[in-house]
Amino acid sequence: MDYQGPVGDSQVSVRLAKPFVIRGSYVRDVRFSLWYDNPYYLESRPGLGVSVYPVRFLRLDYDYSQGRNEYPEVGGGGPDVKRLDVYTIHAAAIYFRIKKNVGLGFIASWWARNSNLDAEDDKRTFFGLNLTYEF
Repeated sequence: MDYQGPVGDSQVSVRLAKPFVIRGSYVRDVRFSLWYDNPYYLESRPGLGVSVYPVRFLRLDYDYSQGRNEYPEVGGGGPDVKRLDVYTIHAAAIYFRIKKNVGLGFIASWWARNSNLDAEDDKRTFFGLNLTYEF
């Protein structure tokens, strides 16, 4: 019963002008987790993004998404609680072309979560590398 409804991951990109691309995305999926009392949650996350190519070998990206994670009810001696996390993600990246359609990216993202459970609110910053075949 917890898995009713469609799931999927989609993204649509549109090139508005030669150096400018906008995109929209939507994710709805059942995720598995080892970090909470429940082994799974339902994630729903729409997002928007933009890419700008100021020169041929350089791409600048920005993505924004706002989502929610819904956990099933848990027991544990007290009243059953349904965990709901609402979060926001900002991500920025710079990609350098290393071959025709291949780019190496440096990514920074900021993530904030608000939860209906005590002590589960959180804010984090992540840094990473990315190799893309869609430069």
